Amino acid sequence: MADGEKKSVGRPRKYTDGTTNAQNEANKRYREKNRERTRRTNYKSHGKTFISEYATVEELAEIIEQAEKRLDDLNEK
Repeated sequence: MADGEKKSVGRPRKYTDGTTNAQNEANKRYREKNRERTRRTNYKSHGKTFISEYATVEELAEIIEQAEKRLDDLNEK
């Protein structure tokens, strides 16, 4: 790297993966219009990642217990 050139530091800018501006705008409109759906999808994705890659045996046991309780609650309705 030559003197005076700045190295890019940190996280890359969002939406610079080659998608067009029109597509980025369409994605933004969809996320704004469907906030709850987007939020739910994100929670689901994060939960699956945590379970499959990071959870300990104790944490998995707790998750199973909570899932069983939630199923019981939903079945009562």
